[in-house]
This record gives sequence, C-alpha cells and structure tokens, in this order.
Amino acid sequence: MGLINLLGPAAVGGQGRLLVSRAGIVLALAVAYKAVDLFFLSLFYPWGDLSMRGSALLFAEGVLVLVRISAIAAVYLLFFHFLRSIKDVYFVVQLYALTIAIVVVVGLLQHFLLGHPVMTSTFRNIHALGQIIPGIWGVENPWLDISATGHEHLGAFMILALSTIGGCIAYQWPLKTWHRNIAAMLGLAGVYVLLMASSRGAWIGALCAGIAFFFLAISRRKLAFLNRLVFLLVLSTVCLYFAGFNFGSNIISRVDKLPSILDGEMLDDSGSHRLVLFENLWMMFLEKPILGWGAGGAGRIAEGQIIRELVEGGVIGGFMFLVLMVISYKMAIGTNRVARDPLSKGLSLGFACGIVGLVGHSFFTELFILPKVSVPFWAVAAVVHRLYFIEMKGRGES
Repeated sequence: MGLINLLGPAAVGGQGRLLVSRAGIVLALAVAYKAVDLFFLSLFYPWGDLSMRGSALLFAEGVLVLVRISAIAAVYLLFFHFLRSIKDVYFVVQLYALTIAIVVVVGLLQHFLLGHPVMTSTFRNIHALGQIIPGIWGVENPWLDISATGHEHLGAFMILALSTIGGCIAYQWPLKTWHRNIAAMLGLAGVYVLLMASSRGAWIGALCAGIAFFFLAISRRKLAFLNRLVFLLVLSTVCLYFAGFNFGSNIISRVDKLPSILDGEMLDDSGSHRLVLFENLWMMFLEKPILGWGAGGAGRIAEGQIIRELVEGGVIGGFMFLVLMVISYKMAIGTNRVARDPLSKGLSLGFACGIVGLVGHSFFTELFILPKVSVPFWAVAAVVHRLYFIEMKGRGES
C-alpha cells in the first residue's frame, strides 16, 4: 500500500515525493554508511568466510546485512509516507494488535498444548533446526519438538508489545471499556509469554522498559493507572503461585548464578559463553576502532546489538546507532507532548518505553538486525513519528 501510494502519483502525474522524518534521515544515512564502509574496506582487506572472522572481511555476510537493513529501512520509510491521518493509524494499529494476539496465542499453545517449557520465536528457522548435528544441534520435527531457538527474539517482541499496550490503556484507549478489558487480558497473557520465553536479556530489557514506564507515567500524572497495574500484576503473581507455577525452576534458577560475576566468576554456562564471545568481539573492535570490520564482520551471532555495531562500523557506526535510538525516543516523547488523541498519547508513551527496553535488551542480544524484531519496531516507530505531524497539523501548526 505504501508503494502504491508513493508510485501511483508519480506514474500518473510524472512526479512523486517521499516524506521523511529526522529518524528516517538518520536511518537512511546509517544504511548508506554501512554500504560505503563495506565497499571501501573491501578494497583493502582480504575477503573470507565465517571461519575467518577477525582476520578477513566477510563480504558475503556484509551483503546479507545490507539487504536486511535496507528492507527494514524501506518498511519505516513507506509506513511513514503512507500514513496521512488518524484513520490510517487506526487501521495499522488494529493490524498490529492482531499480530500481537496471534503471537501470544501461538506461544500459549506451544507451551500448554505441546508442553514446551520455553516459549520460542514463532518464526523459527525451521530448515536450520531440521539439519541435525548429533549432540550439538537439530531436532527430529522442528515444527513440534522442543527447542529454545529464538526465545530472546520472542521476548523482545513482547517488550515492545506490552509497552504499547500499557501506554494505550494508560490513556484509556481503546475508548470502549470492554475493548480495554480485552487489551488488558492480552497484556497479562503477554506478560506470561515474556516470562516463559525464559530470556534473561529480555527480562532485563522488560525491567528497563518498566522503570521508564513508571517514571514517565508519574510525570504525566497516571498514578491511578499505576496503582491498578501494580494490583493486577501482584494478583496475577498470586494466582500463578496457587495454580502451581514453579517460580524456582522457571525464573530463579535462570538468574541465581548471575551475581557470581561480581566476585570475578561466571558459574552460568550460557553467561560464560557470552562473556568469551563479547571479549573476542571487543578485541576485534579495538583492533579497528574507527571504521570497524565492515557490515557482517561480527559474524552470524554477536549476542549483542551494541557490540555488533561497534565491530562492524567502528565508533562511527556505534555512534550513529545510538543517535538513531535517541532521536526516535525524543520524537516519541514529542508526539506524546503535543498529542490530543488518546491513541496518539498512549502509543507514543508506550513506544518510548519500548525503545528503552529494547536498547537495554540489545546489550545482551542482537535485535535490530533481525526482521522479526526490527520490522515491527520500525513499523511502530513510523506510526508514532507520523502521529507527531498529524497532531501538529490538527492544531493548525506547521
């Protein structure tokens, strides 16, 4: 629809115009920088494959990264261009709500019907899971068998979803009470999905989003809503306890070994692996700190978006990523400040908190390179950023 909206007038009238926000400009510049950086480095570095990470330019991986982020940038730009009115926004938000509901339902079915103790990404790499390497990787039936692949990404999706749901309900949107009750139940089910995704990085990200939500809600005098929210969460926790939910095995056992890092130890195997990987990537960054190793230089798995940006783009790429997040956050807060429509206020507040949560999560998991996380993120970003101009136009201001 965005393409039709963009190309239709150009085909008929001979001219077209693409509307762009500040965040869109920085996003496009970030993509351009990665492309130019990769091309420039390819002239001087030897080329290699994934086995040569840290000693050669991974050109094929770089092309894959560029294709992904270009498609993601196109999603943002087309959404931003297409949305012209509150009616358009309502349409997109309804589709987003349907998407959240589908993901939650599939996650719950996976957990309760199939008996999987860890809810995983509902868009798992089925082909890769089916390639069995005995003792290392793979499952007999990748559609139904237990696997923890993608649970961090499901957690990231739910951070954004819960933030936006909470923001909308805080401003009493949807307008009908029974619609808000349905949204609240969807949110509570989403909290359970987030917990059972069993991603410690997602839990940390959710904590960051929750703290941001708490302070922003207080600053906007949403104390009554916060009281109801805390009551619902406490009540839900009590219900889970009496229903037999095992907090020890599902949550406490996942975090009880992490404090040992303060004593210079890492007793958790997953945490130890991530620290070793982080150290290796950090050394790569220090070796080429200005321009980095080019797009894709961090390999397929970096276990952190921040370190990936530093390794692939150097301090320039890392700085551009942080600027992009800051601008997106400030535009969301600006939308919340000028908006009059409750959907605009709620969605912008929730998205601002979602940014804080995903940036916190991205210290431990790479998120913005993955379509299943970055596409919904930038789609919601485009909606929120466009709402600023729609609301300003409604006020009769430029």
